Amino acid sequence: MSELYGQPGVFVDEIPVPFQQVHAVETAVPVFIGYTERIFHFGQSLLNRVVEIRSLAEFAMIFGQPPAIGNFEIHLDADGNPIDGIADPNKDTLARFRLAYALKHYFLNGGGRCYVVSAGSFDGAGVMSEVAADHLGALSALARTEGPTLMVMPDLSGIRPAVPGDLSLIRSIQARYYDVLRVALDQCAETGDRFLIADPWDGGGPVEDCLSAFRDGISSPSLEYGAAYFPSIHTTLPWRWDEQSILVMQDMGRRAGRAHTLADLKGRGRNARPELYRKVRAALDRHSVTLPPSAAMAGIYCAVDRSRGVWETPANIALAGVRSLAVEVDSRMGQGMTVHSSGTAINPLRYFTDKGNRVWGARTLAGDSNEWRYINVRRYCNMVRVAVRRFLRGLGEITDSRYARHMVESAIGEFLTAQWRAGALQGTKPEDAFFSRCYISETAEDGGRIEPALKVSIGLATIRPAEFIIINL
Repeated sequence: MSELYGQPGVFVDEIPVPFQQVHAVETAVPVFIGYTERIFHFGQSLLNRVVEIRSLAEFAMIFGQPPAIGNFEIHLDADGNPIDGIADPNKDTLARFRLAYALKHYFLNGGGRCYVVSAGSFDGAGVMSEVAADHLGALSALARTEGPTLMVMPDLSGIRPAVPGDLSLIRSIQARYYDVLRVALDQCAETGDRFLIADPWDGGGPVEDCLSAFRDGISSPSLEYGAAYFPSIHTTLPWRWDEQSILVMQDMGRRAGRAHTLADLKGRGRNARPELYRKVRAALDRHSVTLPPSAAMAGIYCAVDRSRGVWETPANIALAGVRSLAVEVDSRMGQGMTVHSSGTAINPLRYFTDKGNRVWGARTLAGDSNEWRYINVRRYCNMVRVAVRRFLRGLGEITDSRYARHMVESAIGEFLTAQWRAGALQGTKPEDAFFSRCYISETAEDGGRIEPALKVSIGLATIRPAEFIIINL
């Protein structure tokens, strides 16, 4: 003893025990798929690469800025006011590239660390078939990546037909659009670790026709792995104006003034006119970016997960950065969106006089499902499944089946007890909140040899609904 410790006394040797714990995994990590200004960074291709970012500055450094709106003239009267008005940039072809603006709205609504997948540059996206193929390529790359838990595609819903009245072209665009959404839902179901926030296609037309087309087009056996929100949001985000290509001409009474670029009016040269520049910019900034709601909802999901927990409902929460909603949804229309005869639920965004613009629904697309009707239930069960699956993956080979069963059941029990104490599960005691069963089953290998396999069944009394939801691993 003296040789080991050098002096007399009481010593405690801690012998490590091969016992692992189940740890909760992150739930608020969205991945954004869309078009970017740059698809190369330091000589490395960004196309279909899953890149982690933590701020807008980091996104701009890697992927660049949103497309600049310009190449038009502004005619002013003698007082510096636009004579013919300024066209709404939301109808411009460049307005469909909304990824950079969507990220701004995401961070504004509480978002944090996320991933970005560039589906191509602004020059590469033409017709809808190309846009759909680009997004499918990005989804294929994403399928091999662990980490993202939410999926957002803000550029997908913005493609509009060149001829608004061409019904055959509209149906073709809608078909390709819903093909991408179905692939995304199937990927969420297959991986079991992510959730799609979808947007109804905003190609115009009456509201009821838009919602009906969405319900008909998105039919899939994996609807519980996604949610949709309506309507689009007129945000407070300003456009990125190309001041070098915007010409300003002022009517000076009998003669027309000389044309100057907006950048000249702002500069310090002899053509600089700061007061006129401010007036023109004020007129330009009356137009703001219109976005689908998915990016803002991703930010709200993240904020709720951080502050209250993934098991809490992401509803009745005020939206930030909203100037107005594209469609006024009243209580009757909102009820018809969440509870519909087709079974497909769409969550409304509504304006309240005393509360502002709020999220007024928390249902998955599978609105008629007893188990997976609610977003928080589906996402919480995703988290538990991934946490337990990673724990089982880290066990390695255990020869003693009885010890393996006891260890797995104890680790899962401790993890779920902590979740119950945090408020994620119902019940006055842990036995009422969950159960976990571990058993050994024999499976045949390719060579015909019988090998034991560890199987786990978990029951959770989630906040809503009250019945146990079973997860088999």
